[in-house]
Amino acid sequence: AEYHSVGEVVCKVIWLRLILEELGIPQEKVTTMYVENEGVLKLFHNLVFYERTNHIDVQVHFICEHVLKQNIQLQFFPTTEQREDIFTNSLA
Repeated sequence: AEYHSVGEVVCKVIWLRLILEELGIPQEKVTTMYVENEGVLKLFHNLVFYERTNHIDVQVHFICEHVLKQNIQLQFFPTTEQREDIFTNSLA
């Protein structure tokens, strides 16, 4: 489910980048997205797929394509370093 969330955000980021381009604001820099799941991050940086990941190929290929085009950069950001997470963890 984590990869699906990243996929939705990537779609929105690409859409926003296209809108900004149409408004005359060039998108020369890479958009950085922070991901807290290392498994998801490895999936998007590894173009080798296994049997268990066959059902997510289309979305993963879409994200990998934009990572390779350098529209999107995915970086790991551990949960322990997310300050706002301390407020939501106490509610669980």
